[in-house]
Formats: sequence, C-alpha cells, structure tokens
Amino acid sequence: MRDRAARANKPQTVGDEFLRFLTFSSVRGVPRLLRARSLGWSVIWAVSVLGFLTVSFYFTIRLVMQFSTYQTVYEIKNEFNSQKAPFPSVTICNLQPFSATLLDRIFASTSPLDNVTADMYNDAFLRLQASSEDFRSLTWKSFFLRNWGRKASEKTGLKFYEFVLNNTCNFTYSSNSKLRSMRCDPTRDVQELFSSRYLTCFMLSPPQNISNSTFSVEMDMYLDTESSLFNRSHLGDESKAALFTLEDSIGAFVMVHTARTYPEGYHGVHVLPGTKSVIEITSVNKEVKLEHFAKDPCTRKLDQDILALYQEIRPFAYKSTICRRLMIQRMIARSCNCTDPNHPVPEELASQGFCGEVSQDAFSSVESVRNAALNATIKKLVCGLKIELSSDPTSSHGETQCPQPCEEISYRTTAYQSLWPPKSNEIDFYRYHIKGNSHLASKFKVYAEASALIDSGRLSEATALLDNLGTDLIRENFLRLHVFRPDIMLTISEEKLQITLEALISQIGGAFSLWAGLTIITTVELIELLYYVAKRVVVSLSGARPATQSDDGAEAAPRKQSEPGGSSDLISGGGGIASQTFSKL
Repeated sequence: MRDRAARANKPQTVGDEFLRFLTFSSVRGVPRLLRARSLGWSVIWAVSVLGFLTVSFYFTIRLVMQFSTYQTVYEIKNEFNSQKAPFPSVTICNLQPFSATLLDRIFASTSPLDNVTADMYNDAFLRLQASSEDFRSLTWKSFFLRNWGRKASEKTGLKFYEFVLNNTCNFTYSSNSKLRSMRCDPTRDVQELFSSRYLTCFMLSPPQNISNSTFSVEMDMYLDTESSLFNRSHLGDESKAALFTLEDSIGAFVMVHTARTYPEGYHGVHVLPGTKSVIEITSVNKEVKLEHFAKDPCTRKLDQDILALYQEIRPFAYKSTICRRLMIQRMIARSCNCTDPNHPVPEELASQGFCGEVSQDAFSSVESVRNAALNATIKKLVCGLKIELSSDPTSSHGETQCPQPCEEISYRTTAYQSLWPPKSNEIDFYRYHIKGNSHLASKFKVYAEASALIDSGRLSEATALLDNLGTDLIRENFLRLHVFRPDIMLTISEEKLQITLEALISQIGGAFSLWAGLTIITTVELIELLYYVAKRVVVSLSGARPATQSDDGAEAAPRKQSEPGGSSDLISGGGGIASQTFSKL
C-alpha cells in the first residue's frame, strides 16, 4: 500500500481526496490529526476541532436567528430649531352643545319622520332606556344624534363663526427671522367635524407653507351658556331629566394631535370659561420605523378617507388607531346593518343608518306594532355593543391590517389656566368683540347699557348695573385659548437594526476565525474537495481508469529528479522527511 504522503500527493480515490484535504487544510488543528504522536493525542485533537466547529456553528445560528427576528434599537437624537416638525392640528369642541339656543333649533327643526315631534322621540328614548340595564348609560344626546341624523345634528351645533369670535383666530409663525401673524381662514384652515359627543367640532391646521415654522395659534371662544337651560316651556320634567344630567359641564374640549389626523375624541384637555387657557407643547417626538426590517410592520400610507360631515368625505393623514376603529365600524355594519356614531365612518358606509335609529312604526298607535319596532331597535343596539366589546384593536389581525406608520410625530402637552378677562376690561371686551356681532349683541344688552353710561360719564351707575346682575356673563360665556410651542425642537427616535447585514457577516466570520480558524480560503478548499470527490465518484461509476492528480494536468510535465536532500525528497514517498514522518504514524 502507498503511504499517506503519496496518497495525499497523488490521490486516486475518494478517500485519498479527503486525506489530501486533511493534510493541507488551512483550518487550524486539522493537519494535527494526522501528525499526532499517539492515538490519544489524535483523539484530543479530533474532539477539539469538532468542539470548536460546534461552538462556531452555534454562535452563527444564534446570530442568524437574532437577525431574522429583526430585533431593533432606537437611536435618539435632538434637533434644535428644526424645520421638520409641523405644528399640530388643534381640534376644539363645545362641551355643552345642548344650550338654550341649541334647544330652540332642535324643536324648531324638521323631524326626520312624518308627524313625529321631538317630544315623541323623547318618549321613545325613555322607553328604550327603561327596557334594559344595558341602555341606562345611553344619553339623550346620543339618541338624538342616532335619530335626527348627521345632517340635522350639524345644523343644531354651533358654527365656526359662532364658536370662535371673528378676527380672533390667528397663527404666529417665523419668516426671515421675524415673527409674523396670519389670520385663520375658515375655508382653508378649518375643517368642521362630526362628533357623537359634541355634535360639531372644528379642526384648525396652519397652511402647509407655514406649518413647520408656526409657533402658536390663539383665539377667543363663545360657549353659548348665557341663558337658563331649564327655561323651556315646551319640555316636561322627564324631558329635562333626560336632556341634562349631572355629567354635563361647560367649557371647551381641546385636542392637540398630529397634523391632519382624525382626532381620537377622548384624549384632550377641558378648558374652563372665564379663563385664558394655555396649552404648551413641551416636546415633539418623531418616530421613524424601518419599513422592511422592523419587528412590527409599518406602512407609508399617507391618507385615509373618512366621513367628516354629512355626505362629505375628506382625506385625513393615516393613523393606526383610527384605521382599527374603522375596522370595528365595518364589522358592525356587516353584522348589524348599521353604524356606531362613536366610531369614525369610512367612505363606503356614509349612507348607512345608525344603530339605535327608530322607525316610523315605533310611534304607531298600535301597541304590538310599536313594541316590535322598539325591539328591532334594541336588537341593533345590542348587536353593535357586542361587536364593539368583543373586538380587540390590539390583535395580530389589527397589526396586519392597520400597521403603524413608518414615520409618526407625537406631541406632549401641559395646560394651565388663569382668570380672563380682567374685570376692568370687560367693557372693552364687549366693545371689541360683542357690540358689532349681530349674533351676540342682543344677548348682552346689559353691557350695551353699561357702555352707554360710561360714555356719558356715569361710571358709578355703570358699575352698579353690572354688580346687580349677580353673575359675570362675559366670564361665564367666553374663554381665550392659546396653544404654543416655545421652540421648534424635534426629538427623533430612529429605528435601526440591532444587527445589520454587514455586522452579521463580520461576526460570523469572526466566530469561525476565532474558534476554528475558518476563512474564505477554507471555502475555496471545500469547493476544490467537492469538485474532486464528485469527479472520483463519476469516474468510478463510469468504470473508467481512476485518474491521478497528474492526469488533471497538475503534474503532467515530467518531474525532474532533484539532488538528495532537495525539495523533491521532502514530498516524495521514497525516503524524504515527509515519508519518514508518515511512516511513523
């Protein structure tokens, strides 16, 4: 038999190819398997090599698994005076939409059903509320909205020019290192919104060209609470109890939210009448997610169409939570054939009626017909309630259908209030904002009389006139709102891969090099081994004469005989150093 050196130099079989690979391998420790001085050391080297290879593969698998799960970290940086943070949208709502003026409008408006008055609706509401414990929390506001519909509700709610005093809404922004002011344009900057709690709300957003440089928005607001809410001759005691509850309050509800997004409706600040209410934006945070490698999927969808007013579809900036509420609304419509006014309404359901809407038969003189219609209404209400309670907006299905936006800006705010206007300035306030307002002048006649007395020099009489009121009408009906950010500082939280592809490759290479000495050269050696092993197998299967290394051209030229002690003796099988070494194994 040929010795190992000869077999390694001129392999003729598959076994010889593996012997050649072990003999000349660049992997540290593998050649020592053949050069060990005893069987024990051969075992030690074999265990060491296999152990280090196992460790290398273990760390590689861990790295690849960690990379495949797309674990990410956030890199946080602050940018001062950044021009990348748009001023948020500010949505304002009247906390008490059922004021004296509103009630006049409700009972003077046309009922959606023939020969059905508001009092008859109130009777139906009381019967519905008494039918089940589930409906005890159903308010007359909600019932009115579900039956009068969006169109009538929008007519009864305050309009923007009634809610915000003329010429008091202004944006302050910077341009060419100077502070400038721009008056709010109701047709451009104000979006009227339908609300199940406040009937109508108004979303103010600065124009796109100044949004990034806007520092504040300020306005004076009228709350319409100057009359006694219970002085309604056409309402009975039960109607009063249904319309007004101890949960009602006065003032305004202010929501500061991401620019052009549909407001949530629940996260905001209650501001009181008779105050200057300041909402300071203490921080602006921008979260940037990885679109393809993030652990949680994200989307670059820009807009989603939502019903803003009666049959009026508007595009709003995409928001994951609103998307999920739209999903719940679609589920309710699909199962109950109605919609819930507490959720935003998508475009395709704009003409769908509300759950809780009573039909004409509910007012029939025949009791059986009336009860059947009422039961149908109750069935839809219960259906919608069950779906809403059983829906989980945080489910994995919701994550798939409504992923987080890849870029999202959020705001943190703090609010503080002080009495406003000063008592000494109330007459001035009347002259500037009420006297020329046809909608308000008749409701504050006492200030017109006091103003005339002051102009005629009868100051003491004017003071006595206002003191005899027993109340402060201006402070009870007006407030000033100021939303501002002290600077344009933006905190960016950018999502990055914890292990990038480059780092993965480097760490895999480092692990194999450290523990087993494997390099790119080893890959070439493995390719060479596989090539020759495959070739030997093919040759043996075909029955041809096994080719030696010289048959491949590697040693085709006749080898020159070297002098004794030369290089040829070192690798030959005839008595060189290699031959002597392998003969001892």
